[in-house]
Amino acid sequence: MKKLLLVCLFPAYLFAQSTELSSIEGLPVANDLPYFLEKEQAVQRTNDLKKAIDDIDEKLDNGTTQLEQLELQKIAIINCLDTV
Repeated sequence: MKKLLLVCLFPAYLFAQSTELSSIEGLPVANDLPYFLEKEQAVQRTNDLKKAIDDIDEKLDNGTTQLEQLELQKIAIINCLDTV
């Protein structure tokens, strides 16, 4: 009797497992993971660019001799921020 019960319940068990797996795969987080990773990378890149601007501003405040070159670099970084 136990074997018959196991034989009858085993397909139901497999169905429940496959349904659970497909419901996990259907979650928005699982499907949107690449989007979240891209967004995190964009945020990190933005933070890096902002830090670069701050570093350039600090050099400018310290009276760097390459003033024009640093200003051009700063403008280029700001333009990159606008595209992120």
